[in-house]
Amino acid sequence: MAAAGLLPAALAGTWAAALAYGRRAQRRTPGPGDGTLLVFGAGLMRWGPRAGRPTPLLQARLDRAAALFRAGAARSVSCSGGPEEVEAMRGSLEEAGVPAAAIEVDPQGLNTELTLANAAARATRLIAVTSRNHALRVLLESRRQGLDVTVCAAAATPARGPLRWRVRDGLRELLALWWYAARSAAGQSLFDRVPWPWLPILSRRDRMLARVPGRPDPFITIDRFSRTLRVYSGGRVARAYRVGVGTVGRRTPRGEFLIENKLVDPVWHVPDRPGFGALAGTALPAGDPRNRIRARWLGVYGPVGIHGTSDARPTRPSHGCVKMSEADVVDLYERVPDGTPVVIG
Repeated sequence: MAAAGLLPAALAGTWAAALAYGRRAQRRTPGPGDGTLLVFGAGLMRWGPRAGRPTPLLQARLDRAAALFRAGAARSVSCSGGPEEVEAMRGSLEEAGVPAAAIEVDPQGLNTELTLANAAARATRLIAVTSRNHALRVLLESRRQGLDVTVCAAAATPARGPLRWRVRDGLRELLALWWYAARSAAGQSLFDRVPWPWLPILSRRDRMLARVPGRPDPFITIDRFSRTLRVYSGGRVARAYRVGVGTVGRRTPRGEFLIENKLVDPVWHVPDRPGFGALAGTALPAGDPRNRIRARWLGVYGPVGIHGTSDARPTRPSHGCVKMSEADVVDLYERVPDGTPVVIG
């Protein structure tokens, strides 16, 4: 009976700790500075007269960020979320009086880890603006990445949406907090030494990290499930990108590889197989509008590599390669040398 009561007690205790920290974050008001306010996305309204506008939860975060900006706490505001979401966030901030020149957007910040990693690559002083039930997770993730982040929470908003959604979101926060606590207590080095039979209980990211021998600097991991490419440098995520990978019948291979070669403005040697029509077996030079390999090429394994694409949605399925926006692949190209380890999982 005592054991049966441990889980509810642990749930209640974790939730109480998260709300207590969230309330402190609500009262926190940073002094004047030249940093960046980082606003975490929280979705857009999907129907009704406010369709396409920020949800009440997200609007509360934007209102808090606008108030802090007007108070001089930072000189810029960074909006993180999906492509449509960040544009809606930009519009809301401009309506609140934040100058357009002071607003940045990160359309690849689709979770807490990516948002912080991408923001840290652009700014030295960060003030995270989120909701009170999310504030503690932001603090723990920033510490895990070695970042010094001030966390501020927005005013509480009335509960909206079906009960099952709210229960799901609450459980997600609780499980994430337990995961961070376990990693902090055990030390990340423990996860480097976990025997393979136990790896299925770890996150996909930790399973891939366990397969990188000796932790070279830098190295790359590619998560095919979340379509995320991460560059690690100095023991933490230096940059994360959203990518497209192969689909059924043309899957991106799983395994450990190296960057074999790097090319600028590569020629596309079209595979001589069905699916490519009259282009099959031909070579298309850089600049040819039919060339699907844009800007840069980083060879990984035989015909498989990481490359730029002109596709407006780079995360669409590929023919087996890892494809990125042209701006992102140019950025990645400058960050990693030949021979950089690549783990695809």
